[in-house]
Amino acid sequence: MLNARVQPASAIDLVQYTSRPAVPVYGVLGVLNVGADVFVGVVTGVEEVAEVDGAVVVRVTDVEFVSLGSDLYDRSSAQPRNPYDDYDTTGPGGMNPSSTQATAFAHPCESFSRLLCSGQFYFSINNTLDLSRTTQYRATTSEPVPDEQFVWNHHMQAPLHPILAAADAIGEVEAPFLVHVIHGYVGKAQVGYRSLTIISRMSTRRAGTRYNTRGIDDSGSVANFVETEMIYSTPTSLLSFVQVRGSVPVFWDQPGLQVVGHKVQITRSREATKPAFERHMSDLSEKYGRVVAVNLVAQDAGGEGVLGMEYRTQFDLAAAAPEARVLHDFDFHAECRGNNYAALGRLVDRVDEDLIRMMCFLADVENNQVVMHQSGVFRVNCVDCLDRTNVVQGLLAEQALKNFVQGLPAQMTDDFKELWANNGDAISRIYAGTGALKSGFTRSGKRTIAGLLDDSVKSVGRFVINNFQDKSRQDTIDTLLGKVKTRKIEVHDPLIESVKQQLYARAHEFTSSRQLYIHIGTYNVNGKLPQEPIDTWLRAPGTGDIAPDIFAIGFQEIVELTAGQIVSADPMKRQMWQQELVTAIRRCYGPDYVLVCDGQLVGAAILIYAKSSLTAHIHSVEMSIVKTGLGGMTGNKGGISISLTVHDTPFCFVTAHFAAGQSAVDDRNRDYAVIASESMFKRGRSIADHDHIVWFGDFNYRVDLDNEAVRSLVAANRFPDLLARDQLHAVRRAGKSFPGFAEGQITFPPTYKYDNGSNTYDTSEKARIPAWCDRILYKSHATSKHAQRAHALMAGSGSDAGGTTPLPAFSPLELIKYARAELLVSDHKPVLALFSVQVAVIDHKRKQAIYQGLFAQRTSRNPFRALMAAEEARKKEAVATATLISLADDESTSPQLPPPSSDTYQWWVEGVAQQQQQPQQPQAPPVAFTGPPMGMGFPSNPWADVSLSRASVPSPPQQSVSGSSNQNNWSLLD
Repeated sequence: MLNARVQPASAIDLVQYTSRPAVPVYGVLGVLNVGADVFVGVVTGVEEVAEVDGAVVVRVTDVEFVSLGSDLYDRSSAQPRNPYDDYDTTGPGGMNPSSTQATAFAHPCESFSRLLCSGQFYFSINNTLDLSRTTQYRATTSEPVPDEQFVWNHHMQAPLHPILAAADAIGEVEAPFLVHVIHGYVGKAQVGYRSLTIISRMSTRRAGTRYNTRGIDDSGSVANFVETEMIYSTPTSLLSFVQVRGSVPVFWDQPGLQVVGHKVQITRSREATKPAFERHMSDLSEKYGRVVAVNLVAQDAGGEGVLGMEYRTQFDLAAAAPEARVLHDFDFHAECRGNNYAALGRLVDRVDEDLIRMMCFLADVENNQVVMHQSGVFRVNCVDCLDRTNVVQGLLAEQALKNFVQGLPAQMTDDFKELWANNGDAISRIYAGTGALKSGFTRSGKRTIAGLLDDSVKSVGRFVINNFQDKSRQDTIDTLLGKVKTRKIEVHDPLIESVKQQLYARAHEFTSSRQLYIHIGTYNVNGKLPQEPIDTWLRAPGTGDIAPDIFAIGFQEIVELTAGQIVSADPMKRQMWQQELVTAIRRCYGPDYVLVCDGQLVGAAILIYAKSSLTAHIHSVEMSIVKTGLGGMTGNKGGISISLTVHDTPFCFVTAHFAAGQSAVDDRNRDYAVIASESMFKRGRSIADHDHIVWFGDFNYRVDLDNEAVRSLVAANRFPDLLARDQLHAVRRAGKSFPGFAEGQITFPPTYKYDNGSNTYDTSEKARIPAWCDRILYKSHATSKHAQRAHALMAGSGSDAGGTTPLPAFSPLELIKYARAELLVSDHKPVLALFSVQVAVIDHKRKQAIYQGLFAQRTSRNPFRALMAAEEARKKEAVATATLISLADDESTSPQLPPPSSDTYQWWVEGVAQQQQQPQQPQAPPVAFTGPPMGMGFPSNPWADVSLSRASVPSPPQQSVSGSSNQNNWSLLD
């Protein structure tokens, strides 16, 4: 836990600190946990790239991460980093490892420094311009806030937001030093009194490298999503035009090494993809208006054509009105075959009507009026959303200039092409590691031999980077954005903790529950194809007409475990079993079931089905595969784990096949331990990080009795006597495997080994001993925040001091039936289990409204009284203490707080120093419409009037624009 407060530098006794060489600080990025230490990231080097809307925009050139717990990594000198020493702007790799200066030891944050100093991170001095927002948003929003989607240090600042909000509520904070950094490109060209600026903002929501992030996720976010804004400005007028790009919004991947071509694999069914696709399109419509999608992938039968067909199918299934969205398919490679780029003119002509309809944002600065709004957006994609996409977006932006600007100088057109090519190169380096292909055409409008050779070199570079270097880059990005599990930085604030306690005491106001039935099945099919109805495996006997909401089905030995299959498993048998499974489910329970996800590891396979009405509430679906055969080298043994969340409750389903052999108990224990520890999901979550966990599969645990004794006890139905010698029971009692897991009472005969096609135990020469190899085990424990709060209240009084209704109780999995099915095709018998569970359903909007109301109530009263009581009760919990120093001028800052309390000094007992009069914030000039256009005079940071100490770039002058919107009376810029 980190105790932190905001206070002016004059309150700090600097004598007790060791002086170090002065380093200019241009902004604070936030805090980052790396290993066992917490670091503060600061920007120590910048390069001015443009003045936009009166604000100075800079590129990050040097950063420093200062440890809060150790001086081991403090720099002994203040030599700034040259970002281009470590970043090759033309070479294929981007990073240049040979240029790294030798040091005695590596700084834990070195990879983050390299990323942030790559030359593609930007911010405005003092946050006077919010680069995460478009000009139109800033101009038409009364209280603009940064767009978290495009702020790349949002995760680093998140721990500080509560204390800043609390301090702000009592008038004790000035924080212009916390800068909002975007990742992408900012470039500007000036021709006389005209200027042209390009700003590209890369999204953080599905960020990553080329082959590590593809397609869509369950939240509707897509890979390589970039918002690009073109701003044309004169002293009297301003025009803004926005486009977006993003991966094809379906679930897809490209496995294996990619030398040429695009081997595409669709990873989720159309029915299960529909909710995520609709979320993506709805989010675009809500933010931008009418969506005009331009799909540039090939339309052939294979390769890219699979993507194009899935995209078109999802678009048609959505059945949205043309007024809301439209899709234009344009096979770029086929249409421009033989470098016939003139064919692109046909595409521009086709969408020109859409362009005129969506218009652009236009402001009359001289007369303080917003003349026109952009009411739609082009969403352009190819496979990577790089080269072809950049060419087409450049043509569309150029067409927008021609449509809405009269008398554009030829020099400005040339500068636009150069800027757009630089923009494409920057985005390509971020996602693929090299500059964009076809950038020569973007710059000159021509395809040349030199351009073709340059593209060939870049393609080779991409192959090397994407297949051999991207994994480490992806790990760095995920950690920076908070997508991997690290030690959480908890900044303690008594006021916020008090509000949270009150919030969860009222959880009944925003939390409800929903009952679900989950059917689990496991079957080792011994490499056989389906030959009989499997309905009895999918209907739990004696459970009436219960229709499960979710089916989680695991197969083992779905293919014969030969050497050839272990190297490359044939998916044909899995597909045949999958078809048999869905046919049987729909025959038993009706057609209302769709495939959510599936996966295969040689002979093991897992399939998750759900009612179609539930799929919209299933999200965060991820898969992890762990091999355990031959020490983890082969996939003949191993496990497949599926993580998913239903409403607000996380589940993990694991199917596994452990080591065989009567005496290989230790190997089986090891298989469990390896799968449990090495199965990882996003944000570093493991199998254990779920409220409900179910393992099912062929675990291969045997019975430690001789063959004759076992068969005799089976014939007499003396199962308890057999289970007393069951290896799985023994290792669970000893805590060597499946600790904390439960299993239903076994009332059925051993499931292995039978003669194929019969109910007779093995009569072969080996005459294997019958055993319960096929098992289902489960565990419920509170891991999610909701479940932990519920569990804590269950353990306590069940209500808060005010007697309000407690949080709904945490509901464990309840086993309804545990049985086997009498199928004959394999030498195993399939096993099934039916569970009931209550999942949490949280109304997040209602929860946020209650939180904000409680916070306002606490801060409207005397905040110091609440702070004093909470601090006295919690002061000994802190394990680390840090002070955030305001970089503003001490003489002009807010009232100074007294020295912090300690074990021997309490400021509320000794008396509080007289507070100085808080200076009033300057009032913004009045405007005639809903918000300040272009951010002029209305910085996104309310404290932006305070200049940043030691900033070498001057703060921009403040301006204002006001006016009214008139959609029907607009004029062209001159």
